[in-house]
Amino acid sequence: MSNEFWAEVNSLLDTTILEAIEYRVHYNEQGEIYLCTMQNHPPGTDYLVVTRDEYDRYFDYCVVNDKLKKIDRDAGYRVQLRKSTVGYRVVNGHASLVVEDDYPHVEYYEYRKD
Repeated sequence: MSNEFWAEVNSLLDTTILEAIEYRVHYNEQGEIYLCTMQNHPPGTDYLVVTRDEYDRYFDYCVVNDKLKKIDRDAGYRVQLRKSTVGYRVVNGHASLVVEDDYPHVEYYEYRKD
């Protein structure tokens, strides 16, 4: 390989400047996040600088009053169960596995009333 080739390679390496990483979420007027960037940020957008974790989970957030707010994704009505001597028959040690009458290792759970 010629010296011209290596001179060109070295000139490319010398001029490469890495931009620092800054995690940003860009949002619209309604506070919806529509873009996430960490480099080459677009000019003229509304954005917040966030942590890496917030950046990775941007879909859990919206922007309210120029601050990041976690979206409440309440599934609605929830019922807690408690151990009991009557109620739902489940596998011993695994309350999410409801069993038929002939399974030998069971425990019981019922709706929590308090």
